[in-house]
Amino acid sequence: MRQRSIAGCYQNNVAWLYQNNVAWLYRPLIEKVEAYLAELSHRDDASATEIEVHISLSYFNSSSTKMLFSLLNILHLAAQDAFTIALHWYHDCEDDIAQEFGEELHIDFPALDFHSHIME
Repeated sequence: MRQRSIAGCYQNNVAWLYQNNVAWLYRPLIEKVEAYLAELSHRDDASATEIEVHISLSYFNSSSTKMLFSLLNILHLAAQDAFTIALHWYHDCEDDIAQEFGEELHIDFPALDFHSHIME
C-alpha cells in the first residue's frame, strides 16, 4: 500500500497553539485533507483505501479544539461515505484532559476507527 503524508509539516508548535485564533494554522491542513479526500474519491479503488490519522498535541485550547473538530468532522463524513479511517490519538500518561478529550472524540466521531495511545 502506498503511504502519503499530507501533514508532515504540521508538527505541533506550542507557541502557535497559545494564540486565541489558530484558524491560520489549521485551514491549510484542512484544505489539503479535503483535496486529498476529493482526489481519492475519484479513484476506482476508493472504497479499499485505508487512511491513518495520527494526532499528538502537547497543548490545546478552545480555538484549537474547534479547528480540530472541523478537521475530524471532515474525516468522519468521509469515513461514513467511502473510506476506512483510523484516528490515532496520543496523550501523555499524566494528562487526564487530553485522555478525556480523546474519549469524547471517539463518541462524537463514531465512523472513525479510534485508537488511544498513552505516551510515557
